[in-house]
Amino acid sequence: QLFRVQVVEGSGLRELWSRQAIGEVAMPARRGHILDRKGRILVSNQVGTRVILDPEAPGMDRQAVDTVLAVLSGGEQALLERYRRIVAGPHVSPRYILLERDTPYGTVEALRSLKLKGVILEESYRRAYHYGSLASHVLGYLNHEQTGMTGLEAQYQHVLEGRDGVRQVRFDKHGNIANYVGAPVREPVHGMDIRTTLDA
Repeated sequence: QLFRVQVVEGSGLRELWSRQAIGEVAMPARRGHILDRKGRILVSNQVGTRVILDPEAPGMDRQAVDTVLAVLSGGEQALLERYRRIVAGPHVSPRYILLERDTPYGTVEALRSLKLKGVILEESYRRAYHYGSLASHVLGYLNHEQTGMTGLEAQYQHVLEGRDGVRQVRFDKHGNIANYVGAPVREPVHGMDIRTTLDA
């Protein structure tokens, strides 16, 4: 009986297991803060939420997609049309359509309340400059990939950026994350803070 389970039923289980592909997802690292000479924060991070759409997920018919876009646009027709153009494509991946990079809390909660499998809400970091344009030529800025382009942000990119972590996940047959597989493959290494000679 044990032999039958291992060979006959075991092969079926292995086939099912192989159909549930294992992949990797990033665990974002926090970029380091920039401080003045007294340790006051000049530049920090704010947590934002990215909205990703998977229109091929179960339950994601045309009506469900339209509902998501309506909630995300907040009734603004220009925004609604913009999201429709994004959904229409083209896309690098038809199952991972980035609709918004930084979504207000109320909108995030409204999307979450829809309980749709095709709506993916991912936390991300964005830069917060606490003194506006003060010393902006010294502090610099980031591009859309969160890479320093000018000033201290660029000069100390290798110190501030950190390194994203990685963890394995198992996807079900619909491409949704079913569960995490063991411990993280690599924990995120957060960026280091730097202290400047500036005085805020």
